[in-house]
Amino acid sequence: MAVIDHHDVVIGSTEGMHTFVVVNARIASAHSLLVKGGFTAREQQGRTVYLLPSPPPPSWPPSRSESALHWLQAETPDVVDFRALARGRSRFAPVGARFDLSGRRFTASASTALAREELERSGFRPTTPTGYELPASSSERDDLDSVLRAESRLWYRGQLRSTFSLGIATPDAIPPAPRSTPAPAPLPPGAPQPQGRSR
Repeated sequence: MAVIDHHDVVIGSTEGMHTFVVVNARIASAHSLLVKGGFTAREQQGRTVYLLPSPPPPSWPPSRSESALHWLQAETPDVVDFRALARGRSRFAPVGARFDLSGRRFTASASTALAREELERSGFRPTTPTGYELPASSSERDDLDSVLRAESRLWYRGQLRSTFSLGIATPDAIPPAPRSTPAPAPLPPGAPQPQGRSR
């Protein structure tokens, strides 16, 4: 799973639209920030995946989870965010393209003529009347640039949003992480303090 493996922090959405975070770099405060931001640690294909319940518990307002993500982004510039609405796209806009980034070869499917045009302009090659893939010879960084360029142009030219599949299942399909996951550490100074859960 090239995209998830080779960036310090990857943020995305599961098939059920739950936000998840994968941390590949050694960021000392990452576990603490995410857990205190409402995320739960799960295990997916040998790595720890942090999942945000949807809706989050009442004691964890959305601003708390966003604050945790902002802290992570301040720790490293190598962050990619594939959440469906990460860049302010309307959830009600029609889908122009669906990208599958779960393997080494990135693929896409187009729903409109504009999407087909923009996928080809961004380096995707047609494999079926609506299916596309990027060349095997291109690097992961080039592939990622092609995906983000196509996604951006679809929105700005046609108000068409894109969806991304990164191979992360719904929370019920992902077991809890082993208890060896580091215990939460105190939040950095100035970070919002968590409130206790109400029963």
